[in-house]
Amino acid sequence: MRKRSGARAIAVVGLTLFSLTGCVAEHGPLDTASTQLDVLPAVVETSGDTSIDADSVRYQGADAEGADYYAAKAQGKDSRAVVCLVVVVSSTGEWLQACGDQLRITVTFANRTAVLHPSAPVGELDGEMVGEFVNVQFPGT
Repeated sequence: MRKRSGARAIAVVGLTLFSLTGCVAEHGPLDTASTQLDVLPAVVETSGDTSIDADSVRYQGADAEGADYYAAKAQGKDSRAVVCLVVVVSSTGEWLQACGDQLRITVTFANRTAVLHPSAPVGELDGEMVGEFVNVQFPGT
């Protein structure tokens, strides 16, 4: 019967844990520290069927046509936690939010389709990237 060295077993476990934790370094659209930009414009209603948690709002950026994109956590109709993508067209005061329990939210609104990705997309995407996590496509692109 062979005996294994305790030090060798600990080293293997340590390397395995290091390898696993090294893969988890990815971050998502709601994982950044709050800044002054992380406030929804007054035109956006934050109550109703889906109540947005104001402390969770994270500004994602603006597209080439001037629409602003926000990600936020919210409480859904059935009291489940959901993630929302809010699109605000400041020039017209129009806005729309789409929420879901999966973090790949798609909004088609004001002549654009926007997708909030759970992590920074890898590879080429059609359309325009707004920040790290929102991909926007306009008709004809």
